[in-house]
Amino acid sequence: MIRFQTATISRELAEALMLRSFERGILSYRMLPQVIEAWRNPTHEEFAPRTLCSIEQCFTGVLGEVRKANPKRFAGLTIRLQDLLHQADSPRTVTAVEVGSPA
Repeated sequence: MIRFQTATISRELAEALMLRSFERGILSYRMLPQVIEAWRNPTHEEFAPRTLCSIEQCFTGVLGEVRKANPKRFAGLTIRLQDLLHQADSPRTVTAVEVGSPA
């Protein structure tokens, strides 16, 4: 999505998204550190800019393990992830405080 590629996000917002994804059951406790590592140390140069697109790639890279084991579950998780990222992209929820608050 072009909009995700140009939507720059702060470190605080990225961390809030990762925590919220854990709270919502998108990531397990085992996956969360992997997403954090992928965010802090991008493996591809094109994901170095701090955008919604680059954090989306961190999530989907880690969730790839689920895709292999359970494609139906993977589909559900990615739908929920997209919902979370779209909420962060909307003007109403762009601040880290709002995104980081409990559901």
